[in-house]
Formats: sequence, structure tokens, C-alpha cells
Amino acid sequence: MKVWLRFCVMLLSAAPIFGGGNPLVFFSPETPSDWTNGKTGMADFMQLFAANAPWANAASHVQVFSTPDSTFTGSAGTLTDTQWQQVFAYLTANNMALGVEWGPLTPEGCGSGVEGFGGQAALNMAQKFKSLGGNRQYIIFDEPFYYANIYSGTGACNWTAGQIAANALQNVAKVRTVFPNVIVGDTEPVRAAEVSDWLPRYAAWIDAWKAAAGTPFAFFHCDMHWEGPDWIADANGMRQQLAARGIPFGIIYDSQEAQKTDAGWMQDAENHFVDYELHGGAAPDHARFQSWNTHPAYVLPETAPTALTYLVDRYFRQRTSLSLSSTAGSAAGKLLDSQGGPIASVPVNIAVEPVSGPGIITTHSLTGWIPAASVGVTQMRVEVCANNCGSETTSGPSDINLYSIQYVDSGSNATQDFSKGLTGWTLQGTATRTALMQLATDSTGPSLLMQSTAAQQGYVQSELFTVTPGSPFTINIKARVSPGSVPNGWFMLMFYVNGVDAGSAAPHLFFPFDAGTAAVGTAQTASDGSYSLTFTPPAGGPFQVQAWFAGSDTLWPAFAPMAAASSAGLRVRRRP
Repeated sequence: MKVWLRFCVMLLSAAPIFGGGNPLVFFSPETPSDWTNGKTGMADFMQLFAANAPWANAASHVQVFSTPDSTFTGSAGTLTDTQWQQVFAYLTANNMALGVEWGPLTPEGCGSGVEGFGGQAALNMAQKFKSLGGNRQYIIFDEPFYYANIYSGTGACNWTAGQIAANALQNVAKVRTVFPNVIVGDTEPVRAAEVSDWLPRYAAWIDAWKAAAGTPFAFFHCDMHWEGPDWIADANGMRQQLAARGIPFGIIYDSQEAQKTDAGWMQDAENHFVDYELHGGAAPDHARFQSWNTHPAYVLPETAPTALTYLVDRYFRQRTSLSLSSTAGSAAGKLLDSQGGPIASVPVNIAVEPVSGPGIITTHSLTGWIPAASVGVTQMRVEVCANNCGSETTSGPSDINLYSIQYVDSGSNATQDFSKGLTGWTLQGTATRTALMQLATDSTGPSLLMQSTAAQQGYVQSELFTVTPGSPFTINIKARVSPGSVPNGWFMLMFYVNGVDAGSAAPHLFFPFDAGTAAVGTAQTASDGSYSLTFTPPAGGPFQVQAWFAGSDTLWPAFAPMAAASSAGLRVRRRP
């Protein structure tokens, strides 16, 4: 399994528009239980429904409170009848609709024990809802197409879209004998990494459901594969398919299982909604806040930065807008709030990013966690691959200089460079290596120059260094990566158990090449929100000029790229 991680040289976190809008908000905290996968749910779940529960602001933004079907079926996370009555009373009093995440399929010689197959409980579950005073207004399908068509593990069905729609529709019909006006939408993983044609398959599924049901899905939520090499493009590809069919598009804003702390999970989830909505496009039609992970452990209070309700409040900070105009060596613009009012006395950072040419020398940083001690990982090495590195990269020319690697965790640290030539480094064997790989020296110091055409390939690996199991880590890679190399290679972290590659027990971490940015200065906004800065562009362009505001506890970040038309050769390129 390959795991892709984005890395940043500098945080750039918004777009030059107000963005936002008012998406329909789904809130989906997990009930407390000893789940079979080791999760425990959110310990204070029931406190959400107490009088004067400390989430009034977040609750005011939530239109749909959703819960998995397992909370009604006697499996992990099931609440008592009395607890459900308390939940239903709270939702009614606070004008929140109830949604149930449900696998609508019935096993037919396959599918037993597979996610998405829970349709046989349809009628009993609906009747229980009704008897306890619940009004089931939303059915949220739990990835039926993925698990009935794409999934290939134990119990796989590999049904057609038409078969899946017909099977699910029978069980939806049972629910509608109790709740005739229930609204039906779908959730699927985006992307479905196992197949290259996942997008047309999903489109065929959506069309098959409309043909069978007579009406389209009321919405479609994306369970994002955040580790994908370009998850924003994946989300927008799905969004385009839905827009063409008039179906509202939603994203589940959550984090990766790799996050090992509540704070890490929350920051990662926030990064995702900021990155998508302010680099990827406008806000989705639906925003869903949910965790299936062990983090965060609590939902309350909304003022606690590690509580799930806090994430909703962060999402509903006031949006901001940043304008930018630029000439050679200067940048100016205004920072405004969502009402068009000025935001004064805050810093606006200016940077440049190469868009062609040789690029600049920057430090690429990645943070993560070493697998737990139970996995047995004791060592790591770094690989840098130029061109034709695997199915996730494209073929094209590469031009990079690798200078050094620095690693640190809670109990270990290591540094490797080329001050002793290739000692400690391993180059791809000459029998398969076709790229140019040779030692070089410049004002920054010694490095390894790696150059290839679209038909050539090569990689270099560091020596093994000791790591601390279960520890957070930071690894900094100093390199020059030409912008033209960006799609064509990666930095890879490889875990080892006593000198042996850990394989699937600790998957390799990949992060694709990035050209990096160079900070050129910071300007303070005036009383009217304006800012200006003069600067000297570094060598290595042409460049895109960028301005960004980091945001605050009450304000969203803002980001604006702009070309500078001059002999300095600055031009615009939108960040991915």
C-alpha cells in the first residue's frame, strides 16, 4: 500500500475570493463503545443533548445530525431507548433533522459481513425509530457501490450498477412504509484507488439509481482519500459529474487514521477544509463533520481546540478576501472581511514560487508518526526518485539537486549529506539506472545532481537511521526541484524492522515533488486593510507572486496569487 502525503515549504491557505456560502451541515459524532477495531467513540456523546450543552454556536450551524445504523441494531455503539428519546427530543427542539448512515444492500450469496450490506434490518430499524419518537428524514447510504462493485476482498459481489440499485431500492421501499418522505443520498470513497476508472463507474451508478428509483440521489458525499496524489482534482472531478446531474455535492471533513493525537486530528481536518475551499474551489453544497478514528476523543465543549464541535466553529469563522497586484519587485492589495470591511493591523506574507526554469533551493518538511512499537519498526531510510517512479507519477524530464536530509523524533535524530561524497548513499544500479546522477557543488554546498529525460529514470537512497517507535517525527529535505520536475518524481520514506523492509505492516510514505516557495517579506495592513511591499525577486524564476493572510480565531485565512509583468519574468500559476 502506498500512502501519499502532501508537504509544505510554506503554509499557503486561501484563495483570492470570499468563498464560503452556506452549505448544509451534517454533524456525525461517534457514540461511545468498545468497537471491534479498538476505537472507543466519543466519551461525552450524550452530553450533547443535555440542557445548556456547551455547543450552542456550533449547534446553530448544524441542519442534520447523523448516526450510523449500528447504533440501533444492537451492535457496538448502541444507545438505550431512553437515551434515544433524549436525542430525538433535543433534535426536535433545536430544528435538526435526523440522518442515518446505512448500508442498504441485502446479501445474495455474497456480501455477508461486508460494509454496505445491512439492508435486511431496514424495516425493523425504521419501526424502532418511529416507536421512540424519531423522525428519520435522511438516509445516507454507506458506500454500497464501492463495496458491491469495486471491493474485491472476502465476500465480494462485483455486481453491476443496475444490480446494486435494484437491491438497495427494495430496502429503501421498506423504510418508506414507515417514513414515506425520507430523503436518500449516497456516500462513496473518492477516489476508489483500486481502479483507474472509478469516476465513470460512479457516474454510471448515479445514473442507474435514478433509472431504478425514478428520482436522482438527493446528495452525494465524498469520503475523501486524503492521501491521494491530487485529492482536490479527484473531488472536483466528482463535483463536475454531480453538477451535470443537478445533485448536491458534499465532502466529509475529517482526518487520516495516521494522526495519533486529538490535536493532530483536528489540525489535519481543518487543513483539509481550508485547502479544498480556498485552493480547490468554492464551498461544497454539503459539509459533513465526522470521525471514524480514535480521535478526537470528545465532542465538547466547543471552546476546546480538541473537541469535534470546535471544528464546526472553526469552519464558520468569518470569511476573508485578499487582493493582490504586482509589478517587478512590488506587491500591494487589500484584506477585507466578508462584508467588505477592512481588516487592519494584521500581517500579510509575500512569497514567490518558481513556475519554470531551474527552481530554487528550499527545505521540504514532512511530519508524521513512526508506527507503534507493536509493529516493530526500528529504522527508516529516504529514497528520492526522478521520473517513471510508479503509476502515481507522470513521465517527464527531471532536474533536481539533493543537498541533505535531517531527521528528528522524540528520541532519535540523524543527518546525511554529501560532504563525504556518496558514502552512506545507494544509487540505483547501473543496469537499470538511465538518469544522470553525479556529485555537484555550489554556494549552498555539495549535492547530488539528478537529471533525466522523459525516457530516463533513477533513484538514490539514504543509509538506514534509527527511529523511535510510536514517536512523532519531522524530516527536512533540502533540495532544488525545478518546476518541470514536479509531476515526475517523489520523496519516499521507507520503514524497516531490523534491517528488513516492513512492507504492508508499515507502508511507505510518499510525497510528490514540490518546487517550493521563497518568502520575500511581510507587510502590515493599514486602517483601510491595504498593504504594500517592495522586494528583490530571487534567482531561479520566472515566479508567481503570492500573498497570504494566516487567519485568526475569528477569521478565515486568505490567499492570492498574481503575476508581475516585468523583465523579471514573473507570471501567474494557480497553486494546486
